[in-house]
Amino acid sequence: MPDSLTKFKEAETKSEEVASGVEAPDLLDGDGNPIEADALVAPVSVSYDDKIIVSGADVDIVPGGSLNDLEVQVDIPNDTYELIANMETNYSPNYTIVPALPTGLTLNTVTGVIFGAPVAPVNLAAYTITLTYTDPTSLATVTLNDTFNLTIEEEIPADFRITYNAAVVTKKLGLELGTNENFLSGVTTISSKNGATGTLVLADASNSVFIDVTAGEFLIADEIDNNGTYIAPESTVSTLTYFFATNATVDLIPMASSTSSLDSTQNSVTYEILPDLPTGLTLNTSTGAITGTVATSVASTEHTYKISNSQFTQSYKFSLAITEAPRALSHTNSLVLEVSDPSNFEVGSAISANFTPPLTAGGLGEVLFKQGNTLIIRHISGSFENGQAIDNFSSYIDEETKIASTPEQVTSVISVADGTVATLGDYNSAVANFVVCQQDGGNNEAKGTITKLIEDGDGNGVDDADIDLIFVTQTKALAGTDWDGEFADGIGESLFLNTTCDALNVNAPVVGIGVTSVWSPSMRLTGTATTGFKDGYDLITNNLATAYISDLTATDFYISPTSATFIDSGDIVDYSRPYNSGGVGTQETTTAVRTNLKFELKRGEEVLLTPFLAQGEDINYSTDVDLPKGLTIDEKTGVISGTPEETTTDSEYQITAQNIISSETVRINIQIIDYIEITEVTNAPTYALHKTEQANTAAKCRVTKEDIDEFAVVQDPQIVDIECFMDGGESDIYNLGLNLKVDAGPGVCEFVSFQPFSYWQYPPAETDSNLIAEVTEVSCTDAVRSVGDFYVQGSFATGLLGTGVFAPTTLPSTISKDNICEGLYDSGAINCDSGSYTIQNVGILDDGADGDATCDYQILNTATVDCNGKVRACLQGPIRELFTTSEIEDSGVNSEIVPSDDGLEKTYTFKAPIVNGLASNRSIVNHVRNSSCSSESSPTEYTHGGLQVRGNSGNASTGPNAISTPMLDSSPYYTFNCLDGAYDLKARIRVVVRDWNRNFNKSSSIDSYFASFLDDNSTDPFGISYNNRGDWDDYKPTYYEACTDTVSPLTAGEGGATVTAPVNAFHYIAATGTAATTAGSTTVTGTGTTFNTELAVGDWVAIGSSLRRVTGGLVAGSFTVNTAFYNTMTAQSVYSLTATGGISAAPALSYTIGTNTLDGTNTRFLSTLTPGARITLSSGQVVIIDSVANNTEATITGYFNSTNAADATATIGTGMIFPGPNL
Repeated sequence: MPDSLTKFKEAETKSEEVASGVEAPDLLDGDGNPIEADALVAPVSVSYDDKIIVSGADVDIVPGGSLNDLEVQVDIPNDTYELIANMETNYSPNYTIVPALPTGLTLNTVTGVIFGAPVAPVNLAAYTITLTYTDPTSLATVTLNDTFNLTIEEEIPADFRITYNAAVVTKKLGLELGTNENFLSGVTTISSKNGATGTLVLADASNSVFIDVTAGEFLIADEIDNNGTYIAPESTVSTLTYFFATNATVDLIPMASSTSSLDSTQNSVTYEILPDLPTGLTLNTSTGAITGTVATSVASTEHTYKISNSQFTQSYKFSLAITEAPRALSHTNSLVLEVSDPSNFEVGSAISANFTPPLTAGGLGEVLFKQGNTLIIRHISGSFENGQAIDNFSSYIDEETKIASTPEQVTSVISVADGTVATLGDYNSAVANFVVCQQDGGNNEAKGTITKLIEDGDGNGVDDADIDLIFVTQTKALAGTDWDGEFADGIGESLFLNTTCDALNVNAPVVGIGVTSVWSPSMRLTGTATTGFKDGYDLITNNLATAYISDLTATDFYISPTSATFIDSGDIVDYSRPYNSGGVGTQETTTAVRTNLKFELKRGEEVLLTPFLAQGEDINYSTDVDLPKGLTIDEKTGVISGTPEETTTDSEYQITAQNIISSETVRINIQIIDYIEITEVTNAPTYALHKTEQANTAAKCRVTKEDIDEFAVVQDPQIVDIECFMDGGESDIYNLGLNLKVDAGPGVCEFVSFQPFSYWQYPPAETDSNLIAEVTEVSCTDAVRSVGDFYVQGSFATGLLGTGVFAPTTLPSTISKDNICEGLYDSGAINCDSGSYTIQNVGILDDGADGDATCDYQILNTATVDCNGKVRACLQGPIRELFTTSEIEDSGVNSEIVPSDDGLEKTYTFKAPIVNGLASNRSIVNHVRNSSCSSESSPTEYTHGGLQVRGNSGNASTGPNAISTPMLDSSPYYTFNCLDGAYDLKARIRVVVRDWNRNFNKSSSIDSYFASFLDDNSTDPFGISYNNRGDWDDYKPTYYEACTDTVSPLTAGEGGATVTAPVNAFHYIAATGTAATTAGSTTVTGTGTTFNTELAVGDWVAIGSSLRRVTGGLVAGSFTVNTAFYNTMTAQSVYSLTATGGISAAPALSYTIGTNTLDGTNTRFLSTLTPGARITLSSGQVVIIDSVANNTEATITGYFNSTNAADATATIGTGMIFPGPNL
């Protein structure tokens, strides 16, 4: 027994007093017989045990001690207590008690038995009982007493629980129900069968409802109705959660059907709780009250609340949550990653994270923005973690760098002056000012939470007067309320951080942070007008920032940036390419630049939009209207995910984050776009597919449905007729091949046609001018010719034969009749000659006179011989992998048409050259630096971008001519046509594959048409050529003299004035040393150069992406050019494009009829001739070079039909060479 129950126990006492004048009674024993006094045994002590009894229960407390004759007997049949018979008479006993017994208990004054049923609990109390009796022997009054402890404990009811103190005004309660199906919509109040009512705050997908209690008390197992007045049960309560806001007063008390049972001053109860309460809350173990405040949120935790006394225990389970109201809500699909080394990541790069099994994939994303060591990515799937290795492929292969800090969510970037962010803090830091705001004209405009701060804006590892970057998640309020706008540059308003901005900012106000730039994945530029610009145009600024125009108003441009360069207020925007510094009508100056909280999502592509909350737990998320078809919001996590199924216009969506404490509603804009898009899916290390034109290093190769739909009314072909470069390292192309995927959304194109790249392996021909003479009969004895002598071409009319080709001084041709057709190649294995020739059988007959000259030459008969070839048999390239020989050569098929009204995803795979046993990349790579113009009315066709570089106006079927080009009248592109139901063209995408001889920088050079690394034929430090795999650029033809083009494809990407293309025969020679240029200057300076011996005035040179003509000042270390440079460049190679070793310096050719050997004087055939090149002789014969032995000797296909010992007027045919069999 506890000490507390015995501390008042006192030793019994005994006193004896002789009463005078008392007459001795007649003494009887228990049987009624007389007995002497000394035969009796008087009591010597009385005692009572300490007792703990239960209120309401019958009890008998029987005295103990040495009562002897007064010992209480039990009358079992009668269930009563009584003394031995006659002892009451013998002793006259009398019991008394002090203090009075609790209500319900009675003391039998004769027997000393305490009996009855106590009605109320009593804490530990001491009672003194006194027994007095008359000693039969002495007749003295004897007093005995004892003190004992008595505790009465009440049973604790089973309905013991915890509840709100009545003083709590707002009672927020979560009820988990058997089902909340009938509480999900249209319900505002609920009620319980026992009379409690509440206002419904929200219902979630986990069968819970959250209410503000308005009356009564909700209990576990309560039947609940979805009406304000209980009518019938809709569900039953299974658990309760008590919610309190952070820093709110928590006041919970015990409750039961008997309040006295809960009172420790009455019922000796104590309280305990497991697990421990959150810091700031205490449990009063005597009263059971839970009180206090909690400064930080605590997730809902189930507690076991226990009450007990020595006899009884009850426990009750409930959940307690300390919850922050949702604050600073934002949604984004972007993450900011700080990386150790950003050099292998550019805007447009894929990014993937390493993973650890059992996971099969890590995070996946796409780089949207890059500044220093910081990347902003579009988060597609998976997760990115601090310290994780990342790769620049769409599936992780190998580490390119590591993530250097915890990735954070971001919607916008704000660039501020150097040193600014040192005084700030993000939401993870101890600095409380992490909500940043901006006003516009005094109106509360934009608000966002700082998620990351970067002091070293340029990423060089030193805080060296560069910019500081603030990364924020924007909380955009409902229209017409505070903070419903965007962050801006150019409005003359600074950022500020204080409690006016947001109550989360509890530090002293911080104001006056100047904005230098802003960025977001979607932006709004403001100017004075947008005249001349159109939806779908690619935009470029004077700082070479680029963007795609998605929408226009009278003064605003809504854009999607496609480069890492900030667009600032005051920048000039232009829709011409290259940027036209003197542009009129194509430019506008921005007056303000704003972020735009809009998400352009693609139909059919996985979406992951995740919420950001600076604070708030147990959130339920919802939208005001349904999200686009295919997207859903998880009401517990707030994640918007899925795959959009159809396009939508730019639409606003209100997103509410609500918990039982409060709610916050913000708005975002979502547009589901669709397009026809071409991607390269080989996942090769160097491959980069992008739109052509200046600074388009990350612009995707796509045309949107919106632009196609609008084109029919107000657009122009520039928007729906685009060209794209697929850039790749020569080794990647040679070993991996090409995989072009076309993705056209439903309704974008009714049909898609694909025409693969093709070229002429050999010149197609249509023999129609060869006249053949063969001696078939000789009867003239003086004839010097024999049967079988054979002659090609010439006039064989009667009367001229004797002095013509059959003259004694003329040797017969040694050519075989098998080679008469001009389109026979590869020993006759390939016949692409659809023409014919005429053969005359000649007889040399005796005319009766002496001498051969008097022989009679007769044409015995004339016949036409068909060459039986097919022009398209000479066609080669990827077309052969898509179509059969019969389809190509007999049916003339060159494209595939695929239905796509329901959408199309198809990949066209072209084998790697190495797989086909080829030595070069010309079977896949279709890029040529210079084209050949035909002499007809249509010269080389330059597109709006100035980048189409092959002539396609000639007709290959008319036979060989002076224009030697494998692309003539073929398919020089990989062409994807978007067609309508009548097969009419809606949009066109043409892809040009480029083979880079050296490693290239995707961020700066792939937009340039003339990039030095694209076609570097120099050698590395080990003497090995950088050009390891041939492509079409290995040959630099002369422009045909009849070309009148004024725009040179060589100037694309320069960013300056147009340069007239040179007409010299190009030979790509790297000059010694390196060169440097200065923007605005015409001087080139060299390091380790000998310009004066390697260049001459008039030469064309390529430096970086610039093409210039040497105008003078030639010394070893410098020279001047015709046009000032637009860029400052250092350590650049200089390439001479001037003819070096061509047929110049009074060259002369010699050849002999009937032979195929060409000899040269003052010639450099190795530099100017390649197999397939054509030479027009002074006689008019066009011959095709078969092989080149050295600078002065070559062979031709076929034979010469004339003799010339010094042909000084022969001209080399212009254009590309035909590859022949050895690609």
